[in-house]
Amino acid sequence: MMPTHLSMPLRRYGTTKNSQGRSRRTHRDLRHHAMRGKDSKRSSLDRLVRCFDERSRMSAARVLAFLDTGILSGPARQLIAAIPLLRERGYDVRPVVYQSGEARTDFRRALEAADIDYSVLHYGTRRDLLSGKLVEELIRKEGPRIIQTHNFRPAVGVSLSRRATRDLPWVAFYHGHTLEDWKVRVYNGIERILLQRSDVLVTVAERQRRRFPFARRLETIPNAVLPSARQGPSRRPAEARAGANFVLGYIGRLSHEKGVDILLRALAQLSDKETFTLRLVGDGPDELMLRQLAVELGVEQQVEFVGRLASADAFLETLDALVLPSRSEGMPNVLLEAAAKDVPMVATDVGDVRRILSSPHAGTVVPAGDVPALAAALLGIVRLAEDPRGIADRRTIVQEFGLERRIDRLVTLYDQL
Repeated sequence: MMPTHLSMPLRRYGTTKNSQGRSRRTHRDLRHHAMRGKDSKRSSLDRLVRCFDERSRMSAARVLAFLDTGILSGPARQLIAAIPLLRERGYDVRPVVYQSGEARTDFRRALEAADIDYSVLHYGTRRDLLSGKLVEELIRKEGPRIIQTHNFRPAVGVSLSRRATRDLPWVAFYHGHTLEDWKVRVYNGIERILLQRSDVLVTVAERQRRRFPFARRLETIPNAVLPSARQGPSRRPAEARAGANFVLGYIGRLSHEKGVDILLRALAQLSDKETFTLRLVGDGPDELMLRQLAVELGVEQQVEFVGRLASADAFLETLDALVLPSRSEGMPNVLLEAAAKDVPMVATDVGDVRRILSSPHAGTVVPAGDVPALAAALLGIVRLAEDPRGIADRRTIVQEFGLERRIDRLVTLYDQL
């Protein structure tokens, strides 16, 4: 019997175990049985398609992508969107999910909803992760041609297993970092060192490149506007805005590097702040402090703490403008999502924000940490929201950061390894 902390890949067909340990059929298996007896010809065609799909996967070059997240984060959504298109281009990308308990995470549910095969790396303690043995065993079992990592724990595990896996190219993605406390800052420093030991280090923003002067090979592949963000209605219609408060929105972690405290101070400086509503989506270590700050600044009536949402699409449709007051960013997914919904933006000049908001009509860029400048931009965005030139410029953003371009860059990189 295998120890529970070893990786156990999910089976695509047949049965799997749910969180209570009961057997259940996978949705593809259920679909197959539902079709039997109704339309035998269609059932046969379905089996043929599945067989062809499996043979295609067997012939494709496997990329084992380690991503340690339980939530449906930006990197997780980018990975899920890319996998089907990469498969069509000859690369079978298999995500590896880190799990210490039995409960299914949002990330795992999203993978299953997208019908994507994945492996689970079970671990009991931090020592399991720091040994590198679990990663090494999984790599030997899956037999990938390329190893890919996306954050701190995967970078540690792959780095510690390099003696046994040094013949496999390692592609390390850097998406950015948080600044919660001294421990996280130490982890950030360790991660920077480890990532520069990879064969290829991929940043999502040009400005991030300066952090890795000793990387063996450095590439930049920007995030993409995801297909889900292109569908549905755009921002709040004009008739809904007439006579109502101007609705500002923020989407992200409630932590120091995101600068939500700066946004609250900017809102408090507005002489007509009563005509604004600010909705904050997300959670994090600074939530209690931010609630208290809103009361101290006298804007608690204008601020709504929405909590974490699985998808930002529906929320963006309720906004008149999006605000990103960050102290640190890479390539913010939320700006790309807002552009796809035709939502005007105010953002700080960090990471590759200016690369996205290169046109002054699509949104406004202000210096990071500058409360008066952000307050002025909040007033200005009311006028900018009605500027017809902004619609065309936001459409240009969607075209420039299309998913197909990201796939082309990834395939070019994989082909060179």
